[in-house]
Amino acid sequence: MMFSFFATVTTLVLVLLTFTSICMAHPEDANTTTARFGKRSVCGYPILAPEVTGGPYPWNTTLLRRNVTETQLGVPFSLTIQIVDINTCSNLSNAAVEIWSANYLGSYSHYDGDSNSTFLRGILSTDNSGAVTFDTLYPGSYSGRTVHIHLRVHYEGYLYLNNTYTGGRIVHTGQLFFNDSLSDQVLAVYPYSSSSATRTYNSADNIYSDNGQFMIPTVRLVNSGSVSQGLIGNIVLVVNSSATAGDTNVSGGSGNIGGGGGNRP
Repeated sequence: MMFSFFATVTTLVLVLLTFTSICMAHPEDANTTTARFGKRSVCGYPILAPEVTGGPYPWNTTLLRRNVTETQLGVPFSLTIQIVDINTCSNLSNAAVEIWSANYLGSYSHYDGDSNSTFLRGILSTDNSGAVTFDTLYPGSYSGRTVHIHLRVHYEGYLYLNNTYTGGRIVHTGQLFFNDSLSDQVLAVYPYSSSSATRTYNSADNIYSDNGQFMIPTVRLVNSGSVSQGLIGNIVLVVNSSATAGDTNVSGGSGNIGGGGGNRP
């Protein structure tokens, strides 16, 4: 009996040592295993926010503002994005978060036939907790893409009293996604229901397949009942503040944002 006990203990130790060696030799496997089983491994969060394309609809003009809805129709969506720096595992204050998304018809401002339109685009500077909150609308759907919001994070620029942000670097380009079940509810209500676009789900989206499941905000109803009353969402993104994709110049008046890294692959 004593021999059997020691043999069992020895076997367990060897298994643990083997697993540890594998994780050390292939840290990506360890991270995948950690994320898969719900444990957090990057500054307390699942992964470094994946870099994906900015798509064909970024624009060299944006506005420093919280409310980006203008006169657009849709489900009100209050979105808080908190930025954490992987280099320090601390909240990244004084960064600038830029968002843009499609309206209920699947159209982007500036690409909707009006080169002066600016709806559903904006940029804000993160506070001491590394967070910004946008008052936007739940994005619409269009053929070939699942429902999503684009974002870029700029860092080490200067925010002036004349509402101008200049000199920063683009340190992250990403996209936020939503659970299909939530999008189904939103797209079923007016004005989204008036769109004739073919619905694309997360499973068929080639950008969502790049760890998009980690880029889904936590979303809740403003009031219990219908989604049409509004939604509140939040997400924490871990980025690398040392990354360099280009220079940034953002103006609040004319809204210029230029010189940046453009579309990333």
